[in-house]
Amino acid sequence: MKNSRSHVLSLLLLVLALGCQQKVDGPFRVRLYGQVTLNGKSLETGTVHLIPLDGDRAKMSGAEIVNGSYDVSNKGGVIPGEYRVEFTAMKSIPPYIGGDGSEVTVEQYLPPKFNEKSEFTLSVEGKSRSMKHHFELKD
Repeated sequence: MKNSRSHVLSLLLLVLALGCQQKVDGPFRVRLYGQVTLNGKSLETGTVHLIPLDGDRAKMSGAEIVNGSYDVSNKGGVIPGEYRVEFTAMKSIPPYIGGDGSEVTVEQYLPPKFNEKSEFTLSVEGKSRSMKHHFELKD
């Protein structure tokens, strides 16, 4: 009887333990975080965009840059692979009416070599759940 209670208790603990595990749907992802500097100084605000080199748009990811730091952890992070990395940063300007008739109050101040013509690449490996990487942008 004592042995049977022990088995029931063990089984109950096993079921509870399995039920408490966090379920992870989808592919393995890596939290990517670190600093972004521009000419040696923190890039205070902006965005970092990761565009997969294999063209799979479902792998696209990114994060805001706040006080020089970024943390790509949405949806669990970045799917391992090879990426082209783009950076954007906006500054306020005197308002004017743009070509589409809307009021423009901010403009991108990073040169194209950091965004649409970026040659920054990053390899995200699936060896661990997190990866720290510092991006240094130089004019």
